[in-house]
Amino acid sequence: MSADVPFLKLLFVGPVNGDYDKFRDRFRKLFGANRFNYVFVTGQFFGTDAEATNKLLDQSPNLNFPIPVYLLPTETPFPPRVQSALVEASTDGTLAKGPVKIAHNIYVLGTAGEWVSPEGLRVAFVGGTFDPTRYEAAPNANEPHIYHASQLAALTKVKNAPVDVLVTYDVPQYMAAHALDGESPVIADVVLSRQPRYHLAGGARVYYERAPFRNADARGNAVHPTKFVALAPLGGADPKQRAFYGVNIIPIKHNAPAKLNVQPKDVTANPIVAAAEAVERELAALRERQQLKPATKRARAPAGDDGDNGADTGVDQSRAAKRGRDEALAPAPASDSIQAEAAFAMANKGKHGVSALPKRPDTAPGVLADKVRETVQKPPPPEYVCKICSVPGHWVRACPNKTKAAPPADCWFCLESPGLAQHCIFSIGDKAYAAVARGPLVPHHVLVATVEHPHSPHDARDDLRAYMAGLRKFFAARDMVPVVFQIARPGLHVYHPHVQIVPVPVARESAVLDGIQAALEKEGRVGAH
Repeated sequence: MSADVPFLKLLFVGPVNGDYDKFRDRFRKLFGANRFNYVFVTGQFFGTDAEATNKLLDQSPNLNFPIPVYLLPTETPFPPRVQSALVEASTDGTLAKGPVKIAHNIYVLGTAGEWVSPEGLRVAFVGGTFDPTRYEAAPNANEPHIYHASQLAALTKVKNAPVDVLVTYDVPQYMAAHALDGESPVIADVVLSRQPRYHLAGGARVYYERAPFRNADARGNAVHPTKFVALAPLGGADPKQRAFYGVNIIPIKHNAPAKLNVQPKDVTANPIVAAAEAVERELAALRERQQLKPATKRARAPAGDDGDNGADTGVDQSRAAKRGRDEALAPAPASDSIQAEAAFAMANKGKHGVSALPKRPDTAPGVLADKVRETVQKPPPPEYVCKICSVPGHWVRACPNKTKAAPPADCWFCLESPGLAQHCIFSIGDKAYAAVARGPLVPHHVLVATVEHPHSPHDARDDLRAYMAGLRKFFAARDMVPVVFQIARPGLHVYHPHVQIVPVPVARESAVLDGIQAALEKEGRVGAH
């Protein structure tokens, strides 16, 4: 190796949560053996003890941090002292886009941006967490724990401009077979846009390392793969839950493409694109069955999904990224997003750390293993006569003389509607489909809507029962129970039948029902049951 080619050693750390002494001790041991160049903390660094935090900041020259330590905004606001320093460093009323020094060798990366080290190491970062209700709002320097669309625009609008490292708090959606805490569709978009060689995240609160997955350039040729690792909090009792991860890296700037783009033996398909393609196939199959208007042609899966080297396979991953977000964006972070099941069937099943994650029940609805489609529609009894054509042998809903009204253009739930968030759909049955809520009340908030508009929920009861059976088992495995309700507003000019399914902890079931009962009684309505 040439002497002028930098060979860097990076150390990534999971949430420290104010345990500065343990972090310092572990850092000293690791640094003594490896001599790292940079340290990145991917989770919450500060704790609730203000005195300990002030001591750290005031005496940091004596705490043996001989190299820069970079911190990320997380879902928890910074201590007032740190927050004041960040706001003071801001030039445009938002959190500074680059590293801000808050103590000796301790820096805070901004909410979103890109930083290049003196050696040419390109590091993209997104701090904070995804809030679907605030994502499109204007950024606020007092809210570094929430990222916004305008802050990520610079990262996502640049296509095929790979970075060496992507550091985020949130986890990209579809990344794991068993979905992780802090999943974000926006981070998935960033991953597709910037194609990091390494992606480290701390918001999952569990150690998870998947096999590398493929990337492709604008022509569809295979380029370097991406290695994703989620890190566990520091100080956990389980030694398998790793909080530290080291990387030896030569920056892209100094690396030969022939060496950089070598595909390892365990490389898999890109799970983000694979999940989007699975949903697209479901929608295409539904349109074929119901002779709906064809959808706009979508991008194909990334190069090499069929097992070859991907040299002749075209892909536009930026279009796939838009499928992963759309205008409505998708659900809030969820600890077990059902959508992630799509990635499981498409990606390598040999993952690390899966035993520490909850198992998905076989009956849970999924994109590629949908129990609802197994439902067989029974023929009507011999005495049944269609009320439209007065002919026996078919249900009224299947009458060939039935005229179907065109669905309203502004209906959010019709499959042909331009406002439909297709990426939220994870299962489609014969009469109903299931999707994660666009503006969820809590993680795992699901809605089930009828396929047709208008269509009585009663006619879709078989599909609804199948979905509910799977969801009850899914929730029960996580000590939760579903609360099911419909929204019916007086004077609503467009109504598409659907039910909302919101899980609540078993321990809170009685309190939730009591709250609903009290609210209904206050409105003079019938109580909950």
